[in-house]
Amino acid sequence: MVRFALLFTSLALIAASQIGCGTACENARNRIEGRYEECKIQVSEPTDPPTEEACSASDAEYLECIANCVDSATCEALSGADPVGGVDFGACYGSCAN
Repeated sequence: MVRFALLFTSLALIAASQIGCGTACENARNRIEGRYEECKIQVSEPTDPPTEEACSASDAEYLECIANCVDSATCEALSGADPVGGVDFGACYGSCAN
């Protein structure tokens, strides 16, 4: 379960860093990064630098959904220390792709 939580954590941060720098995307990205900092969870930077593409409305909506999932998850769920919370976080994250 810890691996799943860390996988979702990595995916959330990669998604946040790879989508362009429009204001709505930046705000969601800052919320995600801020939550991980608040939980004292260190994550590695993506190996590919972020692109400078425009942030579309669908990009912003997707990142906002992920940010809402990250905000609602406990630090333990995000770190993998709480397997049940990690499953809930994964389900929330998965719902963002729909």
